Amino acid sequence: MSWLPGGVEDPQTVVNTADIATLEAEQTTQDSAISTNASGVSTNATTVFNLGTDVAGHHSRLATIDSDQVTQDSAISANTSAIAAKPETFAGLTDTDVTGVSDQDQLKWDGTAGDWVAFTPVSGPGSNLSWTAGTSTVASDTGTDAVLSAVDATNPGLATPQMLTDISANTAKTGITSGESAKLAHLTVTQAVDLDSIETRVNELDASVVLMGTWDASAGTFPGSGSASSGQSWIVSVAGTVDGVAFVVNDRLLAIVDPASASTYAANWHKLDYTDQVLSVGGLTGAVSDVDVVSGGVAGAGTESVVIGPSASSAGDYSAAVGRSASGAGIASSAYGYSASAGGDYSSAVGRLASAAGAQAVAVGSNSSTAGQQGVAIGYLSNAAGYISVALGRNTSSTGNYDISVGYLSSSTGGQGIAIGRQASTTAANATAVGYLAEATASGAVAIGTSVVAATADTVSVNNLEVQGSMNVVGGFEPADTRTWHTRTLVPDDANRTTMFSNSALTTVTIPLNSAEPFAIGAQFAIHSTGAGGVTLSTTGITINGSSPNTTIAQNEVMVLEKTGTDTWSVYGGTSA
Repeated sequence: MSWLPGGVEDPQTVVNTADIATLEAEQTTQDSAISTNASGVSTNATTVFNLGTDVAGHHSRLATIDSDQVTQDSAISANTSAIAAKPETFAGLTDTDVTGVSDQDQLKWDGTAGDWVAFTPVSGPGSNLSWTAGTSTVASDTGTDAVLSAVDATNPGLATPQMLTDISANTAKTGITSGESAKLAHLTVTQAVDLDSIETRVNELDASVVLMGTWDASAGTFPGSGSASSGQSWIVSVAGTVDGVAFVVNDRLLAIVDPASASTYAANWHKLDYTDQVLSVGGLTGAVSDVDVVSGGVAGAGTESVVIGPSASSAGDYSAAVGRSASGAGIASSAYGYSASAGGDYSSAVGRLASAAGAQAVAVGSNSSTAGQQGVAIGYLSNAAGYISVALGRNTSSTGNYDISVGYLSSSTGGQGIAIGRQASTTAANATAVGYLAEATASGAVAIGTSVVAATADTVSVNNLEVQGSMNVVGGFEPADTRTWHTRTLVPDDANRTTMFSNSALTTVTIPLNSAEPFAIGAQFAIHSTGAGGVTLSTTGITINGSSPNTTIAQNEVMVLEKTGTDTWSVYGGTSA
């Protein structure tokens, strides 16, 4: 086989050569843009350098690098399309595969015939291919073999060819070196990549928190000497206070501006509490032990005082306040319970809202109160307001000095009085009331029993006294009183004594109505007639017990009067003296 006469080149090759020349001219203009996008091109260098893998795929990948590559990609794609249009491979060709040509004839592709045919090449060097019979190779007129690999079964046509000289030169315009290609061979890109987004994220990483080391807060200044950058942080190694902000070991200090001040905390720094220690217990800082708390380590305002509970306070020296809002204001005072208050020196208040305002006073129970010095109030709403007074029981009240009240709603107000029993009361000085609703209203009076009223001074009123066994009475009535009156209306002084009438004429003794003289039920009056005239009773409005009571006595006789009801009396008389 010989070259065709005339040295005419393949027309297709001429077209390809012209396309390549045009592409090279275009790429001269694009070199500047390609250089700008070198980092993006490098990312895809494996695909660009190995164009032989898939020319069409090569240009597709270049298109994703950057918008500036669009023009270049279009030109390279056009050139490649012209080459890829030939649906043949030269690998494995035999003499019988090439028809109508002789040895060393130059070839061109005849699309109509669907085969390679001889043609007259154009003059000048280029990439004219020639067929060498027997060796089954295709050679260029430059003397360099251009052996092509097998066809991709799923994409017939030229597959992974070695680049021809002119195409290789064109490809070199991309500016990718073999070394860069080797590096980029390790990259795998499975989707479109936004390089601007990557740049933004890299910049964000530059602003992240960076640990710079430890910082001694006791030095008195912030780290960085005034040049710390935003995001830099330090771990506190030594506790201290800077610009009024306290730091403990393991706290984290973070700069929030560029540059951060070495002396000013506000708007420059942020404190992060990274410590796992208990910072304080009732005002104690550091490692607080159970011994510290139990033995009085929870310090109050007073000397050696103790507070336990939210808003609790112990202003008094040696005082203790335990419970929410409990207050120990007095010296050596103790308050235990919600809002319990021990305001007096050496006082104690125990219970919700218990109050011991007096010195050495004790209040025990919800809402109990001792305003008086050395008073004791025990029970819900108990109140010992008097000096050295005692109130024991719910709603008990002792408001007079030395008063004592014991029992629900018992009350002693007169001073030195004693009220014992539910609703028992004493309203006069030195009075005593014992029993449900017992009442002593006169000074020194004693009321014993249910609903007994002792209204007469220095008298004892007893309701339904029962004596089991013997009873010795020492003293008894008051000393006898001698009268010479012709008439007499009974008065409190006559109660519980014997009155002797010595008049020679008849003497009249009047029993007053209860409305005029409210003697206590059980009050007794003894009348002794020593005069010749005798004594008779006036009982207008009074009921005398018995069917025919004796209301008159003669000389030397005695009668006893006893009040048994509001205006009801019994008369025991006619007895000889």
